[in-house]
Amino acid sequence: MRYRILWVASLLLVAVLFAANWGSRAQVPARKSWEYKVVVTQYGAQPASMSEQDLNKLGAEGWELVETRVVESTRARDREYRTDYFFKRVR
Repeated sequence: MRYRILWVASLLLVAVLFAANWGSRAQVPARKSWEYKVVVTQYGAQPASMSEQDLNKLGAEGWELVETRVVESTRARDREYRTDYFFKRVR
């Protein structure tokens, strides 16, 4: 009889804990859709860079700089560089 009371009490405790956590489950956030933009600087003798003003303008439009890449090219013994800027923002 005593074990049956303990068993019922344990079962009730589990049921109460389960019911208390049921409403507080975390909601799964919706998947974000991204839009991408690549800005390419012109070739030159030195790697080019974007101005702070241009970067701030893109930031105001919601673009976030993700990565930059300097590309080197050799033409007629001259080295030329270009810089690619990769941006993303939520659609």
